[in-house]
Amino acid sequence: MPPPAPFSTGASGGVCFNAHVDVGGAFKLGEQRELLRLCLARVVSVDPQLAELAADAFVDDMRQADICTLVGMSAPTLRKRLREFIALCRAELTTHAPGITFAEAPM
Repeated sequence: MPPPAPFSTGASGGVCFNAHVDVGGAFKLGEQRELLRLCLARVVSVDPQLAELAADAFVDDMRQADICTLVGMSAPTLRKRLREFIALCRAELTTHAPGITFAEAPM
């Protein structure tokens, strides 16, 4: 069975967070909020604005159009920033969960 996508678009246009770790077929990480908290804690120390954008998208489930309006950012720039967040998250999760697999990022 393939692992779930680490991020998937929800019905409201928001993005859900998910990952899968398989160590000997026994261990699975799927607790979305805990994974997201881990990533946000890492990102806020490096780039507070990026952490805020990610929180709007992944925690508050805001639509990208609403985030763009709120922060005065174009949609392509927002998507670029969210891809940066996804890359940082993947790097952070890889250090904490060797063997983690990711689907292609949707953005």
